[in-house]
Amino acid sequence: MALRTRRADRHRAVGASILAVAPVLIASVSLLTAHSAAREAAAGTVDDLVVQNVTFTVELALLLFLAVRLRGKRAVHGSLLLCTALMFLVIALFFPLISYVPGFRIEGPETFDRFAKSGQLSALVGSGIGLVFFLRNVGTGWPWLLTAAFLLLNGYLQVAVDRAGRTLWLTLAVGAVGELPAAALALAGSAALSFAAWRHAPAGQPTRRAV
Repeated sequence: MALRTRRADRHRAVGASILAVAPVLIASVSLLTAHSAAREAAAGTVDDLVVQNVTFTVELALLLFLAVRLRGKRAVHGSLLLCTALMFLVIALFFPLISYVPGFRIEGPETFDRFAKSGQLSALVGSGIGLVFFLRNVGTGWPWLLTAAFLLLNGYLQVAVDRAGRTLWLTLAVGAVGELPAAALALAGSAALSFAAWRHAPAGQPTRRAV
């Protein structure tokens, strides 16, 4: 809206808030990832979502980092930010499927198959949306293709880790980190990366230096 009204200064001021919002968001997701793994580890069971949680956190951080780093390329910058919404949309689709949709709803014994199918369907829908947006603008729409690839890759990694029998090991490893340490490390790391990306001047703009 600020750009449409030719208020680029306001847009930059609002955009600077990502230096605080992005680290807090990544820290929150990291905390939830560690919490989910620690809860299952304490019960001696596997966290069926541990691979998805870890990869989602890393990929979300990468998209936000690229959005800050490439803010001088307006179309790419906007696509990267919208791609983070697509990541959350896939999660938002997954939980209604396992809660309300017959054939996918988790109830009774032997529900892992439906659990897996819900994740696959959510990833396919998200990847399809990403592919459509990429095809609309092939030149600058590569963030959509990247996100679609992320969603498919996550499912492949989940299957690979399960077949290798490493899901329990990964659950224990992530749970052992602890919720607060995971959040603190993610907060510090993402804040440092965001600041480093922000300090890099977009094309055509000088880097600000202290007087």
